[in-house]
Amino acid sequence: MTNPARRSDHQNVSFTVSVLIPFHKWDQEVNRCVQSCLRQSYPVTEIILLPDDPLEVEVAPCVEIVTGPVFPGQKRNRGLQACTASITACIDSDAVADQDWVCNAVQFFSDTSIAVVGGPNLPPSTATEFELAGWEVLSSPLLAGPLASRYRQVPAHDRLEVQSSNMFIRTDRIKARGGFREDLLTGEDTDLCFSFKEQGLRVFYSPDVVVKHRPRSLFGPHMKQMFQYARDQAQVLHHISFTKGLLWFTPGLFSLLIALLVCLLFFGITSPLLFCSILYFFWTMIGAIWHGNMRRFPLRWFGAMATHFSYGLGFWFGVWTRLNKKTDSGASH
Repeated sequence: MTNPARRSDHQNVSFTVSVLIPFHKWDQEVNRCVQSCLRQSYPVTEIILLPDDPLEVEVAPCVEIVTGPVFPGQKRNRGLQACTASITACIDSDAVADQDWVCNAVQFFSDTSIAVVGGPNLPPSTATEFELAGWEVLSSPLLAGPLASRYRQVPAHDRLEVQSSNMFIRTDRIKARGGFREDLLTGEDTDLCFSFKEQGLRVFYSPDVVVKHRPRSLFGPHMKQMFQYARDQAQVLHHISFTKGLLWFTPGLFSLLIALLVCLLFFGITSPLLFCSILYFFWTMIGAIWHGNMRRFPLRWFGAMATHFSYGLGFWFGVWTRLNKKTDSGASH
């Protein structure tokens, strides 16, 4: 499939853009996010703030919609109801958009087959060593596979999904779909993209649609994020076939392999455990070396194993939760 043509003069692009920013309470991170959206080279029609409670400061010229303490999908849906632009942009409140973020994204919507455009989440210059190490794990192709393009710049291409921390959507398409799924803490973006793909629409990634997004720090916050992300991903993978979703299944399959190896060890069968352990340690070591900054190599190596473990654990917890929901639903009928 060919890449959509881009138009160099953004002043002639006829799309209007609403930006949705969900958050709990106003702080300096939210302020930096809002200021980056106000400084865009492409005119933004409106910025819609979605706090839990009424703001104590006036943030002109933004629109404020108080949502209460609800999941991000529900917050964005409240904002969608007020959107008047042809394109809806989503960004996390702790992210900062590049100056040409909107300009670089909207040009792709001249291709009517494209429903969603996204790009990479890169770390800010102020990221700590532990935050950078977590980002480097997720941006390593050897450790994260094709999902690494969420966190690094690679050539433009069609994807199965992009993240709602850096996402542009045709407003009419998402409103016709009924908005985001509201019962997930994370994964509502994947669910949306999968549903568009089922309709034959395209989800497109461009390396210059950039936001600077502070990574979660190794180890605790990073592992918690991976667990939550995998748990909710397991809720939405029914949209696609096993072969297309193999990338999301792989860490879960890995955790099953570890459980099997532990069982074999219990029965005194050590050869498979030794072989697989050496293979895995060698693979994660090469992946950890890939970034080349040897100062953070130990953090990346142990961080890679922690990432795979927490993701696999979260994935099977999500599968168990989904099966329980089906059982409860069947019992109620």
